[in-house]
Amino acid sequence: MPIEFLSKLTNNNIEKIALECMWNAKASQMICAKGVKFRQYSYSKPTPPNFYCNLWLGSGSGKNLAVDLINDYLMPFLKPAMDIKIDEWKKKYQSKNAQPTGDKKADRETNKIVNDYLAKIEEFHIDIASATFSGVYKVASQINETGCGAINILITEFGDFIDSVTSGDMNKKELFESLKDMSDGKVMPRIIAGETRKSLSNIPITAILASDFENLFDAKNNKYYIKMLKTGMARRSFIYITKEQKKNKAISVAEREKAQMRGLELGRHFEQIYNSIPENAVYDFSDRAKERLEEWHNECIDNYNNEKFSDSILAAEEESSFWKITKLAVIYSIIDEPQNMLIDIKYIEKAINFYKSIQPCLEMLLEKKAPSEVDKLNTFMLQWAKKAKKPIKSEEIRKGIDYKSTPWKSFRDEYLPTTLDWLEAEHGIIIRPYSGFGGNTKAWQVVK
Repeated sequence: MPIEFLSKLTNNNIEKIALECMWNAKASQMICAKGVKFRQYSYSKPTPPNFYCNLWLGSGSGKNLAVDLINDYLMPFLKPAMDIKIDEWKKKYQSKNAQPTGDKKADRETNKIVNDYLAKIEEFHIDIASATFSGVYKVASQINETGCGAINILITEFGDFIDSVTSGDMNKKELFESLKDMSDGKVMPRIIAGETRKSLSNIPITAILASDFENLFDAKNNKYYIKMLKTGMARRSFIYITKEQKKNKAISVAEREKAQMRGLELGRHFEQIYNSIPENAVYDFSDRAKERLEEWHNECIDNYNNEKFSDSILAAEEESSFWKITKLAVIYSIIDEPQNMLIDIKYIEKAINFYKSIQPCLEMLLEKKAPSEVDKLNTFMLQWAKKAKKPIKSEEIRKGIDYKSTPWKSFRDEYLPTTLDWLEAEHGIIIRPYSGFGGNTKAWQVVK
């Protein structure tokens, strides 16, 4: 696994389980770019092993850097390979549809139609970062037509994205509310008068949605996000939330260069794997793997029926987890054994273990709330008191906690005395009123 490499070069600022999510998504894109699909059962319709992750990480932790490292070191071969494949398809299309007929005028018209069409075929996009649904649909249509490519939707300021949705950005709203269907390869456009737009299926689409958590402290954003979790995103995504947000010091130059060398080695290794994957292959599960998936699903149904979870989002997510576990097992198997067309039970177990390691994050996410005004007052006064060199005015406290709710004077007079008592009892810090500013200016100073 390349997780150690990614961890080193992001200064260990992103937890390894989150890095593994990013790698799984990009590995899925690499696999699906070969046209790979799998069957859940012997007679199931083949489907691509798409992977979604939603990561709530520390601000400035290196989200974009981690994805760049995967693209630049672990799979630098993918874009050139896809661009060659697209060029080959264009040549075949031209050869098939622009055959000379001997009629010069008709041939010119035909060549113009063919060339105009081929000019609209775009190069391979390793990531789609500033996405709209229409943009994704266009790329998906090209993949459907050419059989070349795989989409990775990359939003590394997902909190800002949600904020834009709740502020009325209809393009972002359309994309976000389409993501849950796209996780199974379905791209279903709105019908627009005067346009012919057909629904697409079996499109390889992965998604990395990452952000710090601050925007979800907004009540409107939080309500909308929870609604989207409830209506399907929780069931379709591997969700992670960081446990701490401290920054680590940069690794040494020697460690960095050693890690870079390792990254280049891994890139060569994954290129060999990519080249070993049969084009348009369809993978199946061994009988034991199918049985283990069935056992897991039944365990989850029992938990659902026995009301193991009080929250409906948690209950529905676990009950449906077998499907994302199934797709993850496919990714694990192909990366490990690209030419083994039968997925072994050990990859099911590996996927279940990964799921179990990340599963508690959803509950943590649902419980995470914005700090109350009182919490902010306590934190601010403690931080100020530890460093205080001069008295603090009432207005400075208000600005310090960004207080905008009920009248400040009422809040201050009700809660500040309790905060001061708490500081004395818990931290031995004694703060008393200060009258040195004169007039009616309320202020306080640290006396011990």
